Parts: sequence; C-alpha cells; structure tokens
Amino acid sequence: MAPELAPEVGTGINCDAEFKMQIDNQDNETNAKKFRDYAAQCRRMAQAASEKDRAVLIEIAEAWLACAEDAERKRSRNGATSRK
Repeated sequence: MAPELAPEVGTGINCDAEFKMQIDNQDNETNAKKFRDYAAQCRRMAQAASEKDRAVLIEIAEAWLACAEDAERKRSRNGATSRK
C-alpha cells in the first residue's frame, strides 16, 4: 500500500473554474488557436504558482503547444490534399 501524502498548507493552485475543452475534429485552425490559448493560460498561472506547480504548469503548456503544432500540421496536410 502506497503512503498517503499530506497536503502542503499554503501551496498549490486554487482553480475554482470548471475547465471544459471543446475540440472541433474538422477545424484544425480553430483547435490550434485554442491549444495556444490554453498554453498561454498555463504560463500565466505558472507566474503566480509555487515552484513545484510552476514546473507542472510549464510542462502542461508545452504539451498544449505540441497539440497546437500537431493541429497545424494536420491543417497543412488537409489543405494540400484538398488542393489536388
């Protein structure tokens, strides 16, 4: 059995807002913009976060940027095939 970790008092992110991600499987341009917006939001939250949380938020932001780049590649591929 794994030991329980005690919560750290006074640290962490207090995020009361519910996060709902909406992805349009047909609109990679819109998705790329949304993903970049999510990354920017993570970076903004990281500025006020503890060192530990900042590292996690930066990692999440980088993952969102990778998703944006993937959506942009898909958009480019789809644009190239639709022009043929």
